[in-house]
Amino acid sequence: MISRVAMCVLAAAAIGGCSDRGGYQNMLANGGALSIEPASASGYDYTVAIKSGRDIGFNPDNKAERDAMTLSYAAKQCPGGRIVKEDVIDMGSNAMGPVRHYFMRIGCRPA
Repeated sequence: MISRVAMCVLAAAAIGGCSDRGGYQNMLANGGALSIEPASASGYDYTVAIKSGRDIGFNPDNKAERDAMTLSYAAKQCPGGRIVKEDVIDMGSNAMGPVRHYFMRIGCRPA
């Protein structure tokens, strides 16, 4: 039987492991809440899709957090990227609050 202290230490380690942006992005991507795809139209290079939800450490409904996450997540494919356009689809609500899908259109600056 694991003691309460050991459980608290394990929980703290697990939360701490998600504190770096890359690890957190991977967790969101694996859960289907964050993805990147090449552009399907002209005027931008990639689309980063973010599904809103209630997570500790990231609020996709906060524009500043959403923009920072988008540019950080797209940095490998699109160094020096900029947000060209944002589309929001309101999907209704659930017990946690409103559900939205954000589609961030990213333009890559020439190297």
